[in-house]
Amino acid sequence: MASRVLDKKLKKVLDMRTDTPALLESLEAISTLFSDHSTGSSSGAAATTADGEKAGGAGHEYNTLDARRSLREDLERQNYNLSACFQKSFERLRDRLEGLEGCVAGLEDGCSSISGRLSAADASMQQFTLRAETLRDQRSQLGKHADQVSLFLERFQLTPDEVEALSAQLEPDQGRRFFSALLRLKTVRASCGRLVGSSPQSAGFELLEQLSKHQEAAYERLYRWVQDRCQTLEEETPAADVTLQAAVRCLRDRPLYYAHCQESIVNMRRKLLVQRFVMALTSGQSSVRPIEMQAHDPVRCVDQRRKAPAAHYIAGGRMRGPQDSLCWRRKTA
Repeated sequence: MASRVLDKKLKKVLDMRTDTPALLESLEAISTLFSDHSTGSSSGAAATTADGEKAGGAGHEYNTLDARRSLREDLERQNYNLSACFQKSFERLRDRLEGLEGCVAGLEDGCSSISGRLSAADASMQQFTLRAETLRDQRSQLGKHADQVSLFLERFQLTPDEVEALSAQLEPDQGRRFFSALLRLKTVRASCGRLVGSSPQSAGFELLEQLSKHQEAAYERLYRWVQDRCQTLEEETPAADVTLQAAVRCLRDRPLYYAHCQESIVNMRRKLLVQRFVMALTSGQSSVRPIEMQAHDPVRCVDQRRKAPAAHYIAGGRMRGPQDSLCWRRKTA
């Protein structure tokens, strides 16, 4: 049994090829190892001996049975020494790698922080965009509402220029503006009245009240202006005063004011005619002598006196004339 095992080992050794590259490389490495050890041993012997007589034969003496038996231990020791040397050589690289790892960790933390901030900024931007869209829609709706309100106020409210025209002086150059504004006020008030009748709202009542105040103030100013005009007018035919005609025409909407204005116009016209008749009796005109100058001629004086009733009749007819000329008919109002 033992011989069989020995035979197998011998056969294995004999069958082993010693010319393979791997085996040659291994033998070369082992020979180098023995050479290193022999060199180291001879160096140690040269250091301990004074003459160095055994330095040359130390390598051959080192290749002993004990040395070959401890080959594995020597290889492991050399492997350990190489590993330690390799580790020592890579300590600086390890430190740099550790520093690089710390930098990478810091960068990772920074990237995580930046990613969180970007996420928060993205969420804030989404909220901002949503808010902006909401505000844009609200602005569009408010713009439409503003346009509707502007159209509503333009239709049911006077402009500042029209309000100013209603409070301006009724001079010949300002009369047209006043009457245009008054006509516009009448139209707007009628539209506002229809609005209140169709859909009663607080805004409609407020506008109607404001327009009514403007209208009453305008009629009162117009009435006072007609009264002052009748007191200061000295022309023969008030029908020539276009502003007075328009004023009396507008006052037809206020019967009380209109009646007082009629009375004022009649009194003014009667006063003017009486003054002219008295002037004809006493002073005459540029081409006609006064009637009193004919007192020495009874026939002619009686003839002139007889013409006085006719003049009075003509005066009465002309007194009715201004009323028709200053006041428009109902069908044209």
